[in-house]
Amino acid sequence: MLAADFVARTNIDALNVTAINTAERTFAVSPDASLISRLREQVQVPLVLQVNSSMTDQDLQRSVRAGIVKVHVGTALDMTFSNALRRSLRRSKIVDPRSYLAEVRTALTETVSVVLEAVSCCDSSLPSPEVDDN
Repeated sequence: MLAADFVARTNIDALNVTAINTAERTFAVSPDASLISRLREQVQVPLVLQVNSSMTDQDLQRSVRAGIVKVHVGTALDMTFSNALRRSLRRSKIVDPRSYLAEVRTALTETVSVVLEAVSCCDSSLPSPEVDDN
């Protein structure tokens, strides 16, 4: 498997599993749990997944069950922040940032809660995935 060779040659300490639609070069596809399982068997480094906007809770759960041990949520949080801020600013003429940033904090809290809920449902015999906001 190419991934095992890549890990061996580069001496990396983790492998990012990316779900890419190769025809469109976008991240609008679900992670392949069977590929993650095969990677887990072939490489001896932790597998990492970047949460994207098209990923469902079930996609995330299947990925963790298949072998993902670290979940990056930074991009999802960036998108949540930007969208919530735009919505809040469109609705209000208030210039005090505390009012519109309160809505942003609420949206960020909801996004993180959804991700944590999704990964916490997984088999307790597996190591808990690390959630990283970078």
